[in-house]
Amino acid sequence: MIIAVDESGDLGFRFEKKGTTRFLVLAFVFTREYEYVGKHMRRMLRKLVSRKMWPAEPNELKFTISKTKARRRGLDYDKYVGQIGDVRLAVLDKVRKLPFRAAVSIVEKELVDEPLRTEPGILYNYVIVHPLITRFIEAYNPSPFEEVHIILDKRLGSRAMALLRNYVNRKYSYMVQSGRISYHARIRAAQKASYSEPLIWLADYVAGSVRLYFEQGVQQYVKRLSGKIFDCIYFWGKPEKCEELKHLK
Repeated sequence: MIIAVDESGDLGFRFEKKGTTRFLVLAFVFTREYEYVGKHMRRMLRKLVSRKMWPAEPNELKFTISKTKARRRGLDYDKYVGQIGDVRLAVLDKVRKLPFRAAVSIVEKELVDEPLRTEPGILYNYVIVHPLITRFIEAYNPSPFEEVHIILDKRLGSRAMALLRNYVNRKYSYMVQSGRISYHARIRAAQKASYSEPLIWLADYVAGSVRLYFEQGVQQYVKRLSGKIFDCIYFWGKPEKCEELKHLK
């Protein structure tokens, strides 16, 4: 089992500052057909580049285009951002036919307690590891002693990644020893550069579609993922929001 993780939004809490998001969404993409999914994601990228709908560099699909990064690379930001709605719909119409399922952690940042606001690393690890170990993996129904490989975008330093791995292992061991989970799996976590990992592109698309729905009420993208999102946790409270998400059609 391969699980790719990516996020949409930021960990900032200065809501008056331009660009600070009200939500942080983490998407977890599950598949047992890693090569097949990767091949089709790369094929979509090549088609979009050949049609001049997406830049050839960086060589990856993203739900959003950063104005700063685009101009740093000499890209025509206005051209590509003007086409991004069509690109998103084209990608989502293809990916919903691929063999994967997804789960999401949704953080409404105004609900985060003050102590956690000053510890972004702890907050980030918690909203990844807690739902993944206690719920998402079990809900996906792994085979006994199946190897579970978690792939994250390469954004954490070596110390932060070591802390996350340690948290994964401690959380899993605790849940097994306390009898609170029924699955048994060998869990490995690693980082990969997003440009080299198509499954991260897919997780980015799921996270971006969900965040845009909660942040701005945009439904057209997340509706394309109907039936793909099998589980959801909304931090902290408001479980009805997850039900709302799962029933969008």
